[in-house]
Amino acid sequence: MKLVTRFEAALRNTDELHGLLREALNAFAAAPRGSTERQNALHTMQNIAPELAARARSLTSRDWSSARSPFALLQNGGSLLSKR
Repeated sequence: MKLVTRFEAALRNTDELHGLLREALNAFAAAPRGSTERQNALHTMQNIAPELAARARSLTSRDWSSARSPFALLQNGGSLLSKR
């Protein structure tokens, strides 16, 4: 998979970013451990996640300040869906 930089992610629309994130996750799962392909997929996911999180912050009043990305929120035991 080709590495998607933060700059490239910022130029894409949200639907494209979700598609790229899915593609990167599949590439990560399929690539051999330690391969360049796997590293590129991981870095692509790390570049896309903050862009999607920034867009989510601009569309909602939820407080995302404690999480850098949706992945960080999940790692901290949180949920992407608010329980109101």
